[in-house]
Amino acid sequence: MIAPQPFFEPRGTPFSEFHRIRALTDLGHTVDLVTYPIGQDVAMPGLRVFRSWRVPFLIGVLVAPVALYIRRQLPETVAANTVHHSTGGVLADLLRHHGRIIVCGIFIICGGTVSTYVFTYMTTYAITTLGLSAAVGTMLTLTGAVASIAGFALGAWADRFGRKAMLVAARVAFLLILYPAYRGITSPDATAATIITINVLLNFVFATGIGAMYVFLSEAFPAAVRSSGLGLVYSLGVAIFGGTTQFVVAWLIDRTKDPMVPAWYQIAANVAAIIAILILAPRKETVRDERAKIAVEA
Repeated sequence: MIAPQPFFEPRGTPFSEFHRIRALTDLGHTVDLVTYPIGQDVAMPGLRVFRSWRVPFLIGVLVAPVALYIRRQLPETVAANTVHHSTGGVLADLLRHHGRIIVCGIFIICGGTVSTYVFTYMTTYAITTLGLSAAVGTMLTLTGAVASIAGFALGAWADRFGRKAMLVAARVAFLLILYPAYRGITSPDATAATIITINVLLNFVFATGIGAMYVFLSEAFPAAVRSSGLGLVYSLGVAIFGGTTQFVVAWLIDRTKDPMVPAWYQIAANVAAIIAILILAPRKETVRDERAKIAVEA
């Protein structure tokens, strides 16, 4: 197994990897893990950790001067009178004038990141909750990721139908199929092929709104604070909701003995996301630019 992140760290993806490995070793498998040279050592029977050298990280640092050079050659598109000269100035502007966007943005990210981390939890869920084999559990995550790539391509429709409309439509469609999908997944009569097919459909429908989501959130902020605003919204949303999703879902399944927990948790997160999307209106200049583009194309 390859883990392209610090292992172990008590957060997000490393947490997911930890539970996948534990599920496999509990079934009697031996796991050889190749990962970064940083992270906490984990003592687990059946697990051997091989850490990469630090030299490639030093080579990767050489990319930084190239990135700085490219950035310096790009024309500045932000008006000089709106540029902030310190990080504190940017944060003060965001908190003082764009608090509503930040709060709504965090809940919009919540819907996306909760479902993303549930999808990456499917291997563990399939093995520990559904009682499927490690091979089927791994296939669930793999085929789901491939389906997501196909769904991302439909993000181009956001330019035709509008970011908000595309995002709301994708989230509503995902909500409508979540409950029946998990009823099928948790059915005692469900075959491995059926479960994989349903999971592929869920990943595909969910992914259709991802492109629109990031463009919609970017355009919610004015240019002077756009990158910082999106970065703040994304990091808080993922840290608060994404990083805790798998722990909360696993804990709820253990306490309630209800295999439908992933569905209920995603429904709650995506309802909150849809409400936030409807509250958050696009900026006037964004609407003006879109109308001008349509007029030119016509």
